[in-house]
Amino acid sequence: MIAYIDPKRLEDYFYEYNDKSDIYSLGILMWELSSGRPPFSDKNISDSLLKTDLIGGRREEPVPDTPYEYLKLYKSCWDLEPNKRPSISQVFSKLVKLGKAMSIQDFQDINDDMQGKNV
Repeated sequence: MIAYIDPKRLEDYFYEYNDKSDIYSLGILMWELSSGRPPFSDKNISDSLLKTDLIGGRREEPVPDTPYEYLKLYKSCWDLEPNKRPSISQVFSKLVKLGKAMSIQDFQDINDDMQGKNV
């Protein structure tokens, strides 16, 4: 799906995928985890228009109640400028810190939400 492709690659066919391209895709996956749906799946938009929008900096809207630090992390991953994206080590470190900061109640709330949705 086009939404997961580094906008630099969408803009320039000869742009070589690299670690920062993977980080962009990871940021999109992180958003997908918080939303429970693929990016732009609720929009009736052609791939060519989406490509233009992504190159121009369009991203999905944050999901309400997404933990702020998690939101900040995935938004940094999908930054338009690859050199502003974190490394995978930085992403991992931040996710570990976020995981340690979550309480048992947070996990219970997540479990309750998932059971309510029959996931």
